[in-house]
Amino acid sequence: AGLGTIGLEHVDLVPDFTTIVGPVGGGGMISGVATAVKAQRPAVRIIGVEAEASPGTVRSLEAGAPTHVEMSDTLADGIAVKQIGDLTFPHLQALADEVVTVSEEEIIRAIFFLLEREKLVVEGAGAVGVAAILEGKVALSPEDTAVCILSGGNIDMNMVSRIIDRGLWEDGRLASLSVVVRDRPGYLNEVTAVVAIEGANVLHIEHTRAFGDIAVGKVGIEMKIESRGRENVAAIVEKIRELGHKVEEVL
Repeated sequence: AGLGTIGLEHVDLVPDFTTIVGPVGGGGMISGVATAVKAQRPAVRIIGVEAEASPGTVRSLEAGAPTHVEMSDTLADGIAVKQIGDLTFPHLQALADEVVTVSEEEIIRAIFFLLEREKLVVEGAGAVGVAAILEGKVALSPEDTAVCILSGGNIDMNMVSRIIDRGLWEDGRLASLSVVVRDRPGYLNEVTAVVAIEGANVLHIEHTRAFGDIAVGKVGIEMKIESRGRENVAAIVEKIRELGHKVEEVL
């Protein structure tokens, strides 16, 4: 019942909302929210979201009864349960309109989105609703007003750092380039000059002579760069190739 107050707050603060999207683990929160909201707004859609790595609710709805599932590691550990609650399942079954799942990569993108756009630190379990909306897993029309329940911020700062790096990497704002040039003075400067001219920044650089399939008289340059995005990285790669050097982005 206490968790149902989350739904009542939405009724008070967002009078015209049509959809609530929130995480599902043991089922207590989404059941409470659904019970409170449906009592006042029967037409509001209640969408539950869980991690693909722990799909207990989806499996239970398919089976028509609480069902045990084996779990895998997930960023959404706050909602990772082996089985939905016996008491909460009938409420969820009767009141939730749909339950969808999101992947680990989709959760990462949602956490990154919330950090960058909303300046909010949200744990994996709290971000699954945003992940479902961003990935188009919740059907919404232009007339809909959807609200997401961000249910927690208990996330390790080392994990936040890795998620930021992953998000920047996917967006092309961090990139790793592998370049092969002649092992002569001036060629390293030629390559880094291209990076600078294109408005990017070298974060880390390393020479490699003795390993891999690099020919004698050549040198490998491994660069981690900070760029403005995918188009910026593509322009840098093209300019380095125009100079006659072998280059590829390491993905």
